Amino acid sequence: MIYDIVLAFLATLTFAFMFNSPKKELLLCGFTGAFGWLFYEISYSLTGDLTIATFAHAIAVTALSRLLSFKRKNPITVYLISGIIPIVPGSGIYYTAYHLLIRESSLAYSYGLDTLKTAGMISLGIMSVFSMPVKMFSWISQR
Repeated sequence: MIYDIVLAFLATLTFAFMFNSPKKELLLCGFTGAFGWLFYEISYSLTGDLTIATFAHAIAVTALSRLLSFKRKNPITVYLISGIIPIVPGSGIYYTAYHLLIRESSLAYSYGLDTLKTAGMISLGIMSVFSMPVKMFSWISQR
């Protein structure tokens, strides 16, 4: 589990660097991804469901990104986009397209459905935290 969290930190840090995040914020961007992956691992070990684990990751990353954006006076996208990267279903999209091209409809459907569930949980988690009042995050970050 520690190994996975370190890899999530490095992947997020690398993406933040490639995304041209401010140099002062690179370590916090990496920490955001590692923090989200910790929630992913814990929720997956408790429930055994990847969909719930993805939702937990998205909520954790979005909440931490909102707190950091208030505390560090940066746009939330600096932390959020790089923090979500570890759970983006890139391979699912690839395999869906691949199986569509070689005309294996059942596998394409299976991969496509899993990819849509993952993407839906990411967006639902982000929207859930964004629907919370702004004052809540500004008050927490001032403490």
